[in-house]
Amino acid sequence: MTTTARTGDREWEVVRVGAAAAGVLRFSEERDPAALAQFVRLRVIDPEAPC
Repeated sequence: MTTTARTGDREWEVVRVGAAAAGVLRFSEERDPAALAQFVRLRVIDPEAPC
């Protein structure tokens, strides 16, 4: 789901993600590189691959 946000004279497209994705994509916290790679592989590179 996407929405549009406005900041001053700029307009941004905001993509909403699920709670699980938001937890993994919070880059201010230290993450296990293997877990992050698995998430990217499953959700971005090949989302239709069998689990």
